[in-house]
Amino acid sequence: MPNVQLCPAKIRVVPNVKLIKNITEFDAEDYHELIDGVKGGVIEKRNHKKHGTVATTYKISNADGYDDENPLTEFDAAVLSACLSEQKIGNVHSTFAIILRALTGKTRETSNGAVNKNQREAIEHSVTKLMQTIIDVDLSDTNKSLGYNDGKKQRLRSPILPCKFVTTTINGQPVNDVIYFLDESPVMIIAEQRNQILRYDTELLDVSGQNNTPLVITLKNYVMRRVAEIKAHKMTPTLTFTDIFKRARISETASRDTKKELRHIVEKFFENLQTKGAVKSFELIKRGVTVHAVKFTF
Repeated sequence: MPNVQLCPAKIRVVPNVKLIKNITEFDAEDYHELIDGVKGGVIEKRNHKKHGTVATTYKISNADGYDDENPLTEFDAAVLSACLSEQKIGNVHSTFAIILRALTGKTRETSNGAVNKNQREAIEHSVTKLMQTIIDVDLSDTNKSLGYNDGKKQRLRSPILPCKFVTTTINGQPVNDVIYFLDESPVMIIAEQRNQILRYDTELLDVSGQNNTPLVITLKNYVMRRVAEIKAHKMTPTLTFTDIFKRARISETASRDTKKELRHIVEKFFENLQTKGAVKSFELIKRGVTVHAVKFTF
């Protein structure tokens, strides 16, 4: 069995394309319709001088023998980004432990790389879903209208993350369920053609003493992506908790104590970003007696 030497990525690479944002926001009913063959659509540009509204259409389906109709989530988007980051530095293999380090920011050699049962199950489920979910996207009209990919006709049909699980030796140790990347993700192909990629130091996700449950991982990775996007495009530096909770799939009927705890997690994350210099300052904005949003400077 060949021995694979891995050096995990320390820079997170995030495809910041509307397609991945679109396919991770469906509720169960709408996603079920997608799986049943209803086309999805992404509005790429509104009020284009020549073409009006420019949209990209796509289909989502399960691979043969795969029967998961639960919607894709922000956790799945974070796992995809972590895997793509490994690919971009030339790693053909990765492991659940390496993906967890990417999701939690614990990329230092001295960090504890142990993966607990809940973390492993969440990552394995996500990678499986990404490799078994087929996207068929027609980019031809969008390319022609907006000049992407030199205006060429283009259709991509592929698993969102083309990979498989193998058993091999990683850094001298035999490991089961190693992720072996087979090809480039169609999401990354689109992001690179459009130069729509965000990058940030993975260690920004590491908050000391924090319990990295799948939900906490989702919150941190979504907020970090939004902060990076706002900084890159000079957008209004405010994140509402309504948006954060919606993207993390927190029920509107969640208890007041639960929402308070989740807002505290986000607050601690911004304290971490401020300490590490990723943001200059931040403040919690109230609407009445309820904390409504986070406003930051950079």
